[in-house]
Amino acid sequence: INASVDDYSFSNNLQVFPNPSTDGLFTIKNLTNAETFQICISDISGREVKKLESSYAIVEINLSECKKGFYTLVCIDNKGRVSSKKIIYN
Repeated sequence: INASVDDYSFSNNLQVFPNPSTDGLFTIKNLTNAETFQICISDISGREVKKLESSYAIVEINLSECKKGFYTLVCIDNKGRVSSKKIIYN
């Protein structure tokens, strides 16, 4: 993975809220002009718990069927830019 200015810009234009979440529901808001992006959520051991692709600017993720804890959310847009966020299901 190439960490470049574009990756940093993409990361800053991706919002995840509420964080932490008490009900397992997270909203991902993509403020870039990316046509599509992939979302992958992994637990603290690196096991993938959810994966999807979206072309919407706002995506809702439901982790209520998962255990409470820390997760890593990785988004990759159609231009190959990567953003990684830590999220907490509390």
